[in-house]
Amino acid sequence: MSVNAWLLQFMATLIGITVQRPSNFETTTLGAARLAALGCSAICSLNDVQLEWQMDRQFMPDQSCGEIEVGYQGWLKIIRSFTAE
Repeated sequence: MSVNAWLLQFMATLIGITVQRPSNFETTTLGAARLAALGCSAICSLNDVQLEWQMDRQFMPDQSCGEIEVGYQGWLKIIRSFTAE
């Protein structure tokens, strides 16, 4: 998911927050390995891990609140059409 720039931009715009993409896309595997390292005391704390994190790209919301609301209402309408009995 983090490789998909369009999706990250869409999320930033829809939610209205800045989304940061890490430089290392394999965060799930890396996270599991680091938790294992923490468990066997190979690293001292999760703060050590945080210091290594680097940002690749930042996605900022790019629509006005009104445009976001219109898009959100359209999305809700579609979802309701699939869930209506």
